[in-house]
Amino acid sequence: MKTKEKIIRQAIEETMNEISKIDHILKANPLVDLIKIERETIETALKMELGSKEVLAYLNSQIKKRNALRRLAEEQQNSIALINQKSKLSFELSELKNELYWIEQRTNRKTFMGLPEVSSPERR
Repeated sequence: MKTKEKIIRQAIEETMNEISKIDHILKANPLVDLIKIERETIETALKMELGSKEVLAYLNSQIKKRNALRRLAEEQQNSIALINQKSKLSFELSELKNELYWIEQRTNRKTFMGLPEVSSPERR
């Protein structure tokens, strides 16, 4: 695998990861999960002994979950920018895959014809 092909494959992977992160943000429903956590926290805390270390540890873990969901909800507030970024990344991904296709075609043609692989200037 040549350097250019490695770089393009790495860029494809990074772009796909970025698109999946945006999809996760857009598809998430943090407010419903936030309400569930609040309800669960109240019910569980009432069953536990007040002032115990277990209650404090449980409440701290629930606070961390709640804060993560609030951050996710804040990220969703700018969904138009996220969708724009996703469309740009999708276009970039398409271009990268196209370039990888042509690299593979050149490599396959050279090996099919029995020619040694040498770097040559790109032709389009």
